[in-house]
Amino acid sequence: MLNSSNQDVIWDDTGITVTDKFNSGNKTKILAGGIFITNDGGRNWRNAIRGDGISASLLTAGRINTNEIYIYDGNAPTFRWDSYGLTAYSREDGAVNFSQFVRFDKYGLYGYNGNQDFVPTSLDDITSNAAFSLTWEGLVINDDEAIISVGNNHIDKAGVYVNNLYYKDELMNP
Repeated sequence: MLNSSNQDVIWDDTGITVTDKFNSGNKTKILAGGIFITNDGGRNWRNAIRGDGISASLLTAGRINTNEIYIYDGNAPTFRWDSYGLTAYSREDGAVNFSQFVRFDKYGLYGYNGNQDFVPTSLDDITSNAAFSLTWEGLVINDDEAIISVGNNHIDKAGVYVNNLYYKDELMNP
């Protein structure tokens, strides 16, 4: 048994157990099968870390660095969470199409079909290049022939600000 000012460490045939001196219900046990934690003095142990991963259900962090998190569907990454936002990729015949995606970021929610490296630098980038967008400024559906815009301060293909519903440059009166 090892002692320190804030914890007790016991190494015996059940593994290595570390007990918090200030709250004896909080313990950590290290075994070949993983690192286990308890907050009830050892009546119920939860497997926090194993050789194949970390239990996400036990994360209590105030922040998670999402520099690059991939969520897989089988062997293919279908979602990515990084500094550009949360991106869901299209799947075609089992293959991921990284050039067609829906992304949620600081601008809003938008769908894009084109270059997989598309990273908007402004709201105008999204309304000009995305197939659709839903932002604080409204809804825009963009195709090769027209923009349908509902909301305030949207720019149509002719560069005119619109505050109503437009389709093929004609004001629609819903």
